[in-house]
Amino acid sequence: MVLLSPAFETKRFWENVRFSVGALGALTLVNFAITFTGSRLRAPRRFWTILMAFPLVATGLIFSDPWLHRIRYELTSVALGPYTVLVAKLTPLGWLVVVYSLGLAAFATFLIISYLLQVREVYRPQLYIILVGVSFPVLGVLFSIFARRDEPVWVWEHLIFMLGNLVVSWGLFRYQLFDVVPIARYHLVETLPDAVMVLDNQLRVLDINPAAMALLGNEAQAGIGRPVTEVIPHWKKYFDIYQAAAGKAFSITLGEGAERRDFLVAVTALENNAGKLIVARDITEQKNVERELSDYVRKMDALAEELRVKNERLQVLSREKDRFIASMSHELRTPLTNIKLYLELLSLEPEQLGESLNVLLRETDRLVELIEGLLALSRFDQDVVTPRYAYFDLNVMVRELVHDRQAMAETNQIALATELDAQLPLLRADRNQIAQVLSILLTNAFNYSPDGGEVKVSTFHRQREGRRWVGFRVTDHGLGIPPQEIERIFERFFRGRVARQSGVPGTGLGLAIAFEIVRRHAGRIEAVSAGVPGKGTEFTVLLPVDEV
Repeated sequence: MVLLSPAFETKRFWENVRFSVGALGALTLVNFAITFTGSRLRAPRRFWTILMAFPLVATGLIFSDPWLHRIRYELTSVALGPYTVLVAKLTPLGWLVVVYSLGLAAFATFLIISYLLQVREVYRPQLYIILVGVSFPVLGVLFSIFARRDEPVWVWEHLIFMLGNLVVSWGLFRYQLFDVVPIARYHLVETLPDAVMVLDNQLRVLDINPAAMALLGNEAQAGIGRPVTEVIPHWKKYFDIYQAAAGKAFSITLGEGAERRDFLVAVTALENNAGKLIVARDITEQKNVERELSDYVRKMDALAEELRVKNERLQVLSREKDRFIASMSHELRTPLTNIKLYLELLSLEPEQLGESLNVLLRETDRLVELIEGLLALSRFDQDVVTPRYAYFDLNVMVRELVHDRQAMAETNQIALATELDAQLPLLRADRNQIAQVLSILLTNAFNYSPDGGEVKVSTFHRQREGRRWVGFRVTDHGLGIPPQEIERIFERFFRGRVARQSGVPGTGLGLAIAFEIVRRHAGRIEAVSAGVPGKGTEFTVLLPVDEV
């Protein structure tokens, strides 16, 4: 405006404006530096009052200079090509205004440089831009003082001021300098353990704290001003999770194994939709505690289930105990009652000694059998009976036992036959215990077969479930077992309806003993019967073969 104004008074007015702006502009620079760096003033009102007093007085003197001449001795016009410029000779007070303005600029620069030395590397590009932008006005002022106004070179003063404005403007748009003031974010988020990142509405990174940089690694070191897609790996995946959360906080997991970390992420829109604030809190410890608690709950549930099963088992055992006591009472009461009765009869009728002794002998044998059976099962329950394994020929054992039972079969008028597998491999088992099983099965077959019936013992071998098995089968044509009782015949003291009705003596322990022996040999014992008299029952015993 000084160049373009034709009249001298107009030129002087604009020259006064330029001079006073220089004096007051330094105050604006100081205010910017204090705000930007977050410098705290003890008495801000007194500080600004003192600081503004001289520039305001100087501004008044500048505009009253045509009459008082306190700032410039004289102000003359000089022709420079097609233009007329003003040349001033400053008074000591005028020079004091210049020095004071330069001192304020130096103070502002000092604040920015001091802050530059404190902040992390990621924020220093912003401060470099500010320092460069601030230095241009200072250089312009110096140029305007020392350049000769009667030479064209002084025009560069205006170019310097314009260039400084361009640098600051570029910094504003490139680094979004005033979107987040670094010192404010320093006090708010620098020391937060949570990872914090600020994005503008174009998803460029405006701010990032040390926790976020440690989390994101090298990509975040130069993240300010860059698109978030370049700073956060797999941003698309996390953005999809954020959209699915519908504005609520959501959890993400980073890393694997020992490096696994869990984070709770909250995304908040900034005022006027200026961008987004992203806060990620490390909840790894919390998640670990939750996982441990969940595992503990699962273990407690498993223990509760185990206790429930054991409690049910105890209830079953309690019922079995009650049934055992009832069965024992019945089984013991019957022979003892008979023994007592015949002893009383014998005392009254000594001449019936022979018949009474026979009954007493049978009942005594029954008691002995019952007690031996109980002792045998008790030894099995206490694991004091250990099978004595040895290899033997099952066919030889069957022949011997059948030969020994031949006389009993003939007494009961029962035909006893065998059908032996000539290719039978040797069996590794306790020979005496296996013989006891066969003896129990033969005794039952004899007891429940009618006169003139037939009992057959056969041996065989087979491949089953990927293993070789040998076994024997006892088949009779007696009364049979009802199908509904098949599953219970191996229970202790169980005697079926047919057994009770037949009047055949027994304790209900024989098949239970046979079952325990076969089970301890890792074998199987099965019974098949139609429950029809004359069709009888077939018992099958399977034992695994250990190759010689």
